[in-house]
Amino acid sequence: MASPRIAIVGDANKSRSPELAKKAAEALGTELARRGCRILVFSSDPSFVEYDVVRGYLASKTKKEPGAIEVRYPPNLGELFPGEKPGDELFDRKPLGREWEVSFYPSLADVDGLLLIGGGYTTKIAGLIAIGARTPLLPLAGFGGAAEDILESLRSDRHSIATEKELNLMAQQTWTDSSAARCLDALLIQANRRLALEKQAELLESERKRTQTLTTLAATGSVLFVAVLLAIAEAWHSDQLPRSFLLMLFGAPAVAGASGAAIRVVWDHWRQDAIPLALRPVGMTVALGFWASGVAGALFVLPQILSLGTLQITQASRLLPFAALIGLLAGLTLEKVFPKLIKVEVPVDTRALEPEKAQAKTAPQQRRVH
Repeated sequence: MASPRIAIVGDANKSRSPELAKKAAEALGTELARRGCRILVFSSDPSFVEYDVVRGYLASKTKKEPGAIEVRYPPNLGELFPGEKPGDELFDRKPLGREWEVSFYPSLADVDGLLLIGGGYTTKIAGLIAIGARTPLLPLAGFGGAAEDILESLRSDRHSIATEKELNLMAQQTWTDSSAARCLDALLIQANRRLALEKQAELLESERKRTQTLTTLAATGSVLFVAVLLAIAEAWHSDQLPRSFLLMLFGAPAVAGASGAAIRVVWDHWRQDAIPLALRPVGMTVALGFWASGVAGALFVLPQILSLGTLQITQASRLLPFAALIGLLAGLTLEKVFPKLIKVEVPVDTRALEPEKAQAKTAPQQRRVH
C-alpha cells in the first residue's frame, strides 16, 4: 500500500504570527517524514509554508523513498528548495502550465490529506475544494488567515469526516513540541476514516447491483413460470372445465405461496426472541414463494387430475382450496420446500401416458398366458 500523500498550501505572512506559523510548518514537515508520508508542494518561495515544510522534511533523518517530495510549480516559481540538488531523486518535479490554477486545483482531488496554514484566497479555495471532495483536512485555524475560514466551513459541514475533538485541536492557538504529532494523528485518522467509508460505499454499491441482478432473475423466472401455467391451462381446458378455472387451480397455490413467503419474513422479524436479520429483498422473496409454491401446488394437482381422468368443474372447485392451502404452507416453509424441490427426480417412464402403446406391448403376453 502506497504511503499517504499530503498536500501543503498556505502563506505564513498572512497568519497572526508568521514566525510561529513557520515554526509549526517546519515541525510538521519533520513529523511527516517520520511517519513515512509523501508531500505535495507548489512553491519554493520562502513566503509560502511549503518552504518550511520541506526544510523540516529534509532535516528528518528518517529514510525517504525516491520522489517523496512532489513539486508542481508554475514557470516563474521553479527555483530549487534549500538542500535540493539538480536531478535530486527525492524530488519529483512536475511543471504546471501557464494557467497554473488549471493544474493546481485539480491536483488536490487525489491527495490523502491537505494541510493549510495561514494563506489567503488560493488557500481558501483549496480548502473549500477539499471539503467538497471530503478530503481529510488539517487547517491550523489558530494561526488565522484563510485556514480559520476553512475551519468554520468545516464545522458547518454535515458530511465532515472530522470529529469535534479534531476540530477543536485545529483551532488551538498555542504550539508545543507535541503539537505536530497530535495534528498529524488527526489528519491521518481522517484519512483512514475516509478509506473505511469508501470501502463501505463500494460494498453497498456492490450489494445494490447484486440485489438488482437477482431481482431481475427472480422476475424473469416468475414471468416464465406464469407462461408455463398458461400453457397447461391452454392444453387441458375443455367444455366441462374452462381455461379460467384451470388458471385459478394452478395459479392459486403460487399466489398463496408468495403471500406466505412475505408473511414469513415479517414473522421472523417480529419475533422478540429472534436475532435481528438482514431484511430480504421483497421482489426476491415474493418470486421464490411464487415459484416454489406454484410447483408444489402443481405436484399436488396433476396426480389428482390424472387419477380422475376428465376433470369436472365441481371436482376442480373441491381441489382449489386444498391446492391454495398447500401453496400457502409451502410459502411459509420456503426454506424447507425449496431444497426438496431441487432434489426431486424427474420420472422418465412415460408409458402410463401412452395407453395404446402399452396395450400393444402387453397383448402378446396375454395371449401366451391363455
